Amino acid sequence: MQYLFNFVKNEDGLPLNISVHNAGKLEMHWHDDVEILLVLTGTIQIKLKDELFTLGENALFLVNSNETHGIMGTGEDNAVLAIKLKPDYFSAYYPKFTKITFPSHLLEGNEKCLNTIRYYLARILWELQKKGKGYQLRVGSVLHRLAAFLITNYKYSFVKRSGGVNKGIDRLQDIICYINENSERNVTLGEIAAREKMSIYYLSRYIKDKLGMIFQEYINMVRLDRALHLLASTDQTATEIAYASGFPSAKSFNKKFKDIYGCTPTEYRKENIELPSRIKNIKSAGFMEKRKTYSEAERNALLAKLFSYLDPSGEIAAAEDTIQM
Repeated sequence: MQYLFNFVKNEDGLPLNISVHNAGKLEMHWHDDVEILLVLTGTIQIKLKDELFTLGENALFLVNSNETHGIMGTGEDNAVLAIKLKPDYFSAYYPKFTKITFPSHLLEGNEKCLNTIRYYLARILWELQKKGKGYQLRVGSVLHRLAAFLITNYKYSFVKRSGGVNKGIDRLQDIICYINENSERNVTLGEIAAREKMSIYYLSRYIKDKLGMIFQEYINMVRLDRALHLLASTDQTATEIAYASGFPSAKSFNKKFKDIYGCTPTEYRKENIELPSRIKNIKSAGFMEKRKTYSEAERNALLAKLFSYLDPSGEIAAAEDTIQM
């Protein structure tokens, strides 16, 4: 993932993490924050449990607290603004905010409504970049207006959040980390079940429910991701990479690779990679990372696109409380 900007402002008293980056390979993850994504250029895909969303330019997407999700590119250049908000920050004024969940992840509506959300996101980054006197107060003001706008214009429900939620997230994190760290060998579902003191059947259902894919699909994804990096950065043979990535045989590696990328590892390397370690523009969907470095011109163009959402006329600020879905 290549960052254009990466602001982490919790230490300044601001309850957010905001970045502009290029989406590449799929990485399933979760966090306590509410995350809002705005696609600035290109297209991306978001996997949320067993759902897969494809988002084009200007699209808005919301991920609720503690929802397992992954973001990936589609083979073309892209840039995404991502803002993560701490729900606790709003509870002083709206105590139930920490229990809110929005069922409609893809934020839709009339264009004025969507432009208002885009304006708030652009305004936050604008203030963080300028860092004028009292910018923390201005950012806080915009955050509260954004939160109020969301609960005014989008349907939501309340969910019970308890220590059990955090315990479940911690367990899932342990399981994923263990799989990732041991994917190069023959790690089994039974081994993980014994480690977590769960039945194999329950663990299998648990992984499918939380990740939207079965155990074998996830471990194959992790192994293929490692294989792509080895193809790009070494001169190892496809057979050597198969075993180094954790596949039981070169045959199974070739089959899984072709299922995802539509070609064999050898064909992929010949078409897309100049050894020793440079990746060309690779066009394929899936779990692959696309190496991206922003030029100065691209950075300026992305900033211009982002700040085009600002509202010089003041119409959004005047009408923000009256917009309804």
